[in-house]
Amino acid sequence: MKNARLIIEIKSPDSRLIIGKNGQTLEALEHILNLIINRGKDNRSKIALDIDGYRQQQINRLQDRARKAAEQVKSTGKEYRFEPMLAKERRTFTSRWRRTPLFKRSP
Repeated sequence: MKNARLIIEIKSPDSRLIIGKNGQTLEALEHILNLIINRGKDNRSKIALDIDGYRQQQINRLQDRARKAAEQVKSTGKEYRFEPMLAKERRTFTSRWRRTPLFKRSP
């Protein structure tokens, strides 16, 4: 299977420990897992790791922030800058909002 994607959902009473601060531990675990799975392979697979629905919660929070920012821009006419985001968050945000006339990427 070329470029297959597998999503692994884990339920745990210790989810906060596995997720880590701002999802950093979860990101690191996912990265290590992908390195191990794809070692020595030409056709790489992508494994997405999630703990107790954390990723979907993050997407929902990001979309909520984006909606509030859009409302602020509409009402004030002033530019709004988001705090730095992880690459995954930027991709999610950009794919959702890039067709909005108010959206402009910073250099």
